Amino acid sequence: MRLSTDPDRDDDRSIATIAAAIVGGASILDTAPSYGLGEHDAHHNERLVARALAAAGSDHVDVCTKGGLVREGTQWVPDGRKKAIRAACEASREALGARAIDLYLLHTVDPATPLEVSARALADLLEAGLVNAVGLSNVTVGQIEEARRHVPVSVVQVAVGPYDDAALRGGVVRYCRSNGIEVHAHSPFGGPRRAARIGRDADLVAVAAMHGTTPWGAVVAYLASLGIVALPGTRVPERARALVEAARIELEEAARERLAARFGDGSAPRTTERRDGEIVLLMGMQAAGKSDQVQRWESLGYERLNRDEMGGTLRGLAKRLDERAAAGGTRFVLDNTYTTRASRAEVVRVAARHGLAVRCIFVDTPIESAQVLAVERLAERYGELPSPEKLRALSKKDPQAFLPTVQLRARRELEPPSEDEGFAAIERLAFERRARPWEEHPGLVVELKTWLALSTDAATRLRDELGPHRTLVFAWKESGTVEEAIALARDAAATSVLGNPDVALCPHQGGPPSCWCRPPLPGLVVPWLREHAIDPRRSSLIGSHGSHQAMARALGFRAP
Repeated sequence: MRLSTDPDRDDDRSIATIAAAIVGGASILDTAPSYGLGEHDAHHNERLVARALAAAGSDHVDVCTKGGLVREGTQWVPDGRKKAIRAACEASREALGARAIDLYLLHTVDPATPLEVSARALADLLEAGLVNAVGLSNVTVGQIEEARRHVPVSVVQVAVGPYDDAALRGGVVRYCRSNGIEVHAHSPFGGPRRAARIGRDADLVAVAAMHGTTPWGAVVAYLASLGIVALPGTRVPERARALVEAARIELEEAARERLAARFGDGSAPRTTERRDGEIVLLMGMQAAGKSDQVQRWESLGYERLNRDEMGGTLRGLAKRLDERAAAGGTRFVLDNTYTTRASRAEVVRVAARHGLAVRCIFVDTPIESAQVLAVERLAERYGELPSPEKLRALSKKDPQAFLPTVQLRARRELEPPSEDEGFAAIERLAFERRARPWEEHPGLVVELKTWLALSTDAATRLRDELGPHRTLVFAWKESGTVEEAIALARDAAATSVLGNPDVALCPHQGGPPSCWCRPPLPGLVVPWLREHAIDPRRSSLIGSHGSHQAMARALGFRAP
């Protein structure tokens, strides 16, 4: 990639580097349309690979390229639609000068497109003879399983190396081994900024000395010992050849065990003899309601280990669990997010080491309900809903004061628990909304655009249906003012029937949410409900978008 993305790139030197790798015995060259310097430089790396192959006259090297990203302005963004993948494949074939691409990967999963659609698009490329094999990049175990229902997956490419072990801990490598899928490791040295650290790593330096290679060569050799094809990046021909040769080094058993103990090898944890005891792992996104569940386990004598209270990282928490179990502790409850398999793996490994069973309880709360709980917590904790500026400052010291993007990321990363992770039991708790003690009066909540569109007849029906009630009109207008929204609301036909409403407005910018008050987030509605003792079960929320109805359900409003 760096052969095309570095500002000081030199095509002649790059071709010499690729040629050196080929002469050294490289069997695969990895490329992609996105490896270039800018908007008008797409496919540069693919053309570079094609020139190098032509110059070398080699026909024993496979080429792997990717699709599923499109250029939008200054960024490459996911596009997993069938027509986008087909168009990308055709463009790559032209850049590579190939009748059929040896290996074609989905570069990343598009969150806006069902994976089934993207997988079927890959299957169509196979059937059409445009590619010889297909695979996936940057995926989880669940995503691999989903894709395999629609297309034969030959290769999975993920980040694996001394500084990237999520694919090992999260079961991706183990799953691929069990199902005959080849694993390719991109960025095995952790990228340009972290690669230098490898040269100072005592374990890698020692193993390299034992085998007549460099510490970077030791990484490549170790990955090869795990059955993983490393895809190292270098701009120097001599290094390229040396790294290819390193993949053929057979590590001594002691060296392999040393690196496995340090970096992991993706194997299942070894369980010692079971003893009486249990670790309860409560997982779910932020503000899902895990704290309510943990009280039950604490009352049963389980020791709570929680990162919000103890600080540090999940790995640090697992180390603390290890210490407490070694000291004789047998019952623990851990309530952290644990949304990924990799984040849960160290708990399972510690439990196996001490002969303790792990019960995983998935607090499966819809994100809209978790957003309501997050806003309620903030309002109770600070007496108000913090502004974006105050929220950013608070988030640095208070784990409960987080931005909405934190939950959005948790939902995107969520991997439901699976038996193959090593759990003794898995429970799934569906969210149940509880009535608040202050809920008493009926109310009406209406989005501003909908309020302005309400006819007097529709407003009359609402008045007759609800009886005496209080009304809130909410809106979002970037850099707008409440006064402007009040003026608009009071001039509406609905106001002549239902009276002047309370008005709440979010003036914050668009893009990824930096506040909790931009609809359909519930920050405008929740404080109003509490201030006026509104009972959503006796109230209605009307909006112009499906997301408003999702918010209504999360808040407990009755169905329209």
